[in-house]
Amino acid sequence: MSLSTLPTRNKNVVNVWINLKTMANKLLLLVLIVHAMPLNALRLLVFFPISAKSHSILGHGIVNHLLDAGHEVVHITSFPKDKPLPNLTEIDVSEVGERIKATLIKSEEYALKHLAEKRVDPIFLMGFSYTLHKQVLEEPIIREFLGDKKQKFDGVVVEWFFSNFVAGLAPLFQAPLIWVATTEAHWQVLEVIDEPSNPAYSIDLFSSNSLPLDFIQRIEELYTMVKRYILARYYITPKDEDAYNTLILPIAERRGEQMPEYEEAIYNASLLLLNSHPSYGTPFKLPQNAKYVGGYHVSTEVKPLPKDLQNLMDEARHGVIYFSMGSNLKSADMSESMKSSLLKMFAQLDETVIWKFETDLNDVPKNVHLVGWAPQESILAHPNLKFFITHGGQLSTTEAIHFGVPVIGIPVLGDQHANMNSVKSKGFGITVQLTEQYLVKDLYEAIKEIKSNPRYKEKARELSRIYHKRQQPPGKELVFWIEYVISTGGATHLRSPGLVLPLYKKLYLDVIVFTLLALYFLTRKIKTAMLNKTYLRWLILIAFVPSNALRLLVFFPLPSKSHSILGHGIVDNLLHAGHEVVHITAFPKKQEYRHTNRLKEIDVSVIGQRLKDLRLNDNGYTIRELIINKIDPIFIMSFVNEAHKAVLETEDVKELFEDPKEQFDGVIVEWCYSNYVAGIASLFQSPLIWFTTTDAYWQILELIDEVPNPALHVDMYSLNSPPLNFYQRIEELFGIVKRYILASYYVTPTEKSMYESLFSAFASKRGVHFPPYEEAIYNGSFLLINSHPSIGFPRKLPQNAKHVAGFHISSDVPALPENLQKVMDSAEHGVIYFSMGSNLRSEDMSERMKSSLMILFAKLNETVIWKFETDLDKIPKNVHLVKWAPQESILAHPNLKLFITHGGQLSTIEAIHFGVPIIGIPVMGDQLMNMNIVSQKGFGMTVDLSEDTLTTSLFSAIKEMSVTPRYKIKAKELSVIFHNRQQTPGEELVYWIEYVINTGGAPHLRSPALSLPLYKKMYLDLIALILTLLFLLVKIKNGVKCVIRVKKISRKKLN
Repeated sequence: MSLSTLPTRNKNVVNVWINLKTMANKLLLLVLIVHAMPLNALRLLVFFPISAKSHSILGHGIVNHLLDAGHEVVHITSFPKDKPLPNLTEIDVSEVGERIKATLIKSEEYALKHLAEKRVDPIFLMGFSYTLHKQVLEEPIIREFLGDKKQKFDGVVVEWFFSNFVAGLAPLFQAPLIWVATTEAHWQVLEVIDEPSNPAYSIDLFSSNSLPLDFIQRIEELYTMVKRYILARYYITPKDEDAYNTLILPIAERRGEQMPEYEEAIYNASLLLLNSHPSYGTPFKLPQNAKYVGGYHVSTEVKPLPKDLQNLMDEARHGVIYFSMGSNLKSADMSESMKSSLLKMFAQLDETVIWKFETDLNDVPKNVHLVGWAPQESILAHPNLKFFITHGGQLSTTEAIHFGVPVIGIPVLGDQHANMNSVKSKGFGITVQLTEQYLVKDLYEAIKEIKSNPRYKEKARELSRIYHKRQQPPGKELVFWIEYVISTGGATHLRSPGLVLPLYKKLYLDVIVFTLLALYFLTRKIKTAMLNKTYLRWLILIAFVPSNALRLLVFFPLPSKSHSILGHGIVDNLLHAGHEVVHITAFPKKQEYRHTNRLKEIDVSVIGQRLKDLRLNDNGYTIRELIINKIDPIFIMSFVNEAHKAVLETEDVKELFEDPKEQFDGVIVEWCYSNYVAGIASLFQSPLIWFTTTDAYWQILELIDEVPNPALHVDMYSLNSPPLNFYQRIEELFGIVKRYILASYYVTPTEKSMYESLFSAFASKRGVHFPPYEEAIYNGSFLLINSHPSIGFPRKLPQNAKHVAGFHISSDVPALPENLQKVMDSAEHGVIYFSMGSNLRSEDMSERMKSSLMILFAKLNETVIWKFETDLDKIPKNVHLVKWAPQESILAHPNLKLFITHGGQLSTIEAIHFGVPIIGIPVMGDQLMNMNIVSQKGFGMTVDLSEDTLTTSLFSAIKEMSVTPRYKIKAKELSVIFHNRQQTPGEELVYWIEYVINTGGAPHLRSPALSLPLYKKMYLDLIALILTLLFLLVKIKNGVKCVIRVKKISRKKLN
């Protein structure tokens, strides 16, 4: 690309580049140039060669959206378009599919009449997929195209369908790999980007089971997974690897590309797009690089019906029933008996029946109309349509919910059984089994039921509203994530840590073996124990309410300035969106909010100050003391519990909670190691929205999902960073077990007592029933997380947990005070900003430390702005002390070189927001973990808080950061990623709060893992059964031996 072809904004960037003299500045600007380049000139390869019409519809949907976004596409397909389009090149591979189909048709084994009461073996589908993909890549036209060195792509979009070796197309072009799953998420596709989902609460794609699973069903799902894994491993994988080596590697050699090994290639995907949505599917817990885009193939504008069908549907006095078995199964292939019986049954109905039927039929009733081709979306959109009789394919199910149409499903093969099980459990359809003997009778009963019971239609419309309520339409979201992956160089910051960890480490099998061996040698006896915990779920079914007049309670009472900043950030965004808020806070801002009557603040600062005085009057938690004494997490838990109890006992809060006239549409509660405040939501019978001020750690995730695997996820107070070695995994496991036991026996009983004493009184005054403690705390509808994958770990999250970090930052940076503006503008060598946050005070450092830091700063050329709470004597000329620092405005100044911080979550977020590298001096809480991540991400360094070494280490860190541009470059790169979102974090925060309330608590997003006890997740009941059977077998065997021995002895005595 020449300079003349660049857009104006990029020409300016390049002109600046030419004038730069230092390599450091050039490297920094290179990052900005890469991210400034427009994404309207991408060239993408879309590989959707499956010879199935439904699959091709999804492939064309991707192509259409990419073309609409201005990108160039090469599409390998079995169903090319009728007319050529600009920026689109299609490579037709339909002959491959026709050859394979001809073989299947000839055998008739997979015709509809032979599939009644018969299940297609999934291994057949795997074999079919392998054969088709292999033959496609053997086609001369494909090999010529792929081998052409002139062919370059920015990204490769590949349909995943039980064939992994086609992942090799991405490294062939040195481009990011984007998988597209045409079905619901399931363990086989999740495995290529993360890990197989737990079969105790997720079903196989071909399963007939529904969640929640009983004991036998859990065994079935586990057995299915193990069996399929073994069959795939020893039947499909060797063929796959061979195809990769013999088909793709020779093309790479011709192109002169260095290729990865087979396993490295298939596990190197940047993104997985899922053709599903929680409104009609399972709310899977997904890694950050897996996104739902179900419905992207549905046209934004419904095409008009052909004139004859339009008249037919308009004039159908009793409404219309639409019947289609999809694009791959043909109604014409039904047995003659089945076709005849269906026609007789349809003749008994008042409704008009439109039946997609591929041939002509005799003796068709007057109310039945056969169509060889059906414009399905246009039929489903017609207001006179009553319901849809379908095979339950993913596209038909999606389109039914898109248009709010109830369904009767006749599943036949593949994912259709699982789809219809989901439809049935969601309540917008009925399943009928495909059998020669009972189909017509069961179908007639289902038709009568769906006609007479309005709940199916009501549920379909309710779920349709949920389906449509998204941040962006699915087509735009699809394009956003494809562009996101390419603009971020493959989105490596989103990749799951679970992908690279072997199964034995995830299951702690090495630790178990080590422990058993140790116990064996010590005692020669092994004792086992099982832990079981159960809890309840709350189901909310509330009608939709408009989101432009919500009344919300925001509960952020902790006496911590940084926490209150986040509380006020939530309030500000809600007020800006037009909502009414009651805010319980220790830091009221009455002056700033004096112009609005939509906010009521309840000031509880007195309680906070009283507790602080009681706890901190011995100065045990100042910086100089924290060098030696670390804060125990149990202290934090008990302190927060006391603070919440005192707040709930204040007169103003009691008055609010006891008044039955006070009603709220939603309750937003800060989670900080105190679970019983969940009762506030139950008191007002409103959805509970948790907010965590830190990243999502196990103690908060447990309340909406389950404790994450400590082999992959570290504790908030941990000093470890993934990937973990053997001893670190033991540390993390021990940390969870220890904290869990301490909380269960020390904190939880106190919490439960507080919950019952406080909330029973409130509930009595209000005249409402309040649930038991465990039901209340596990009834969170949603979790808002003050973090983002650009600055945190790419955690696997349930669908009701979302990142919103940065929402508290002003969209317009306030101007600096005049004196600070002058200091920063005139700093010839740049500025270093130093702050230990709002809770820790620099004035509380020892005199020795303060003096040493002043001497250190005096040696620097840079100007130092130090947030310091008192006055000091003998301050160097280049040091400026400020008692209050407008942090965002300082970080936004172009003359700032780096930020020395305590590593708090807000400071870390603000640093990455403005693209500023940091030096961290972590002291307590999540600060050590935050700085571990910062160091790992590469945009900062960590210095230990030590009387002896702080100054020396800090000076070395400042020198390193001053001469090495990579920290600044990485900070700018991650800042671009941080800002690359579908909505601003404030808009996203409001969107999800409104979404939860509009969907009656978003029950469709809740994790199936939440209600499953630990022993079931770990299959301990199955293990116990197996061990019991083995024990009995051994006992029987020993008993038989004993009897035989006794008989032998008896014979000897007789002899």
